[in-house]
Amino acid sequence: MEEKSLVIKAIDYIKKDCNDFEIRNFLMQEGAVEDEVDDILQKARGILEEREVEMNNKKYRVFFLLFLALFVSNFYYFLFILPVKIESASILYSLLGSILICLFGILAIVYFGSWSKDKLRKRGSINLKFDVLLFSMAFPVLIMYFIINSVFENVAEDMLKMNKVEVVGIVMAYAVTKKTVSGRITDIRIGVEFNTLDGERIIADKKVLSYELNQIYEGQEVNVIYSKTNPHNNDVLLF
Repeated sequence: MEEKSLVIKAIDYIKKDCNDFEIRNFLMQEGAVEDEVDDILQKARGILEEREVEMNNKKYRVFFLLFLALFVSNFYYFLFILPVKIESASILYSLLGSILICLFGILAIVYFGSWSKDKLRKRGSINLKFDVLLFSMAFPVLIMYFIINSVFENVAEDMLKMNKVEVVGIVMAYAVTKKTVSGRITDIRIGVEFNTLDGERIIADKKVLSYELNQIYEGQEVNVIYSKTNPHNNDVLLF
């Protein structure tokens, strides 16, 4: 059998995960000379490696463009679109956004330039390890979380100033939400009910200081401002 045909046979055996001893026997049964078997195996592996290089060259380009697009789209969405939509601070959205942005950003960095055929021949294919990926994300996620959360808060404040409507609300109740070990009250929140100009009933809450509580009572009328684009973005004007 011609060497070319034997190389093709060797490729098939390698794909079937046969070991070298089995492949040697198969090739010799096909008519290969013992002295030529090593050369045939080397050529077969070289062809398979080059095929893998070609495949990864295309695949890694696609991966890079995909992760870059996801990074840019999530960055834009969580920092520019969503804050305007919800007009409030959100731990959930800030955490989700920071995870997605950092994940796709790191993956885009990992795959950047990885499609180079020279690099693929020297280093082989990329082998991502989940634990290493999580570790590398930890600090960037923390930083991005505070950035996104700050953007949400600032946008909510800006939207409230821009679209504010002032109405009168009624103090409904107050609740102590935090105490020190010694029993000293450190966090008090009051509930204020108000109706929007469209007739929607909203209950706002406001954090007050302990000394301010003496000036507040149930049924007290207070001014409330809310955003006309989102009434749940509001503020109680006590004093």
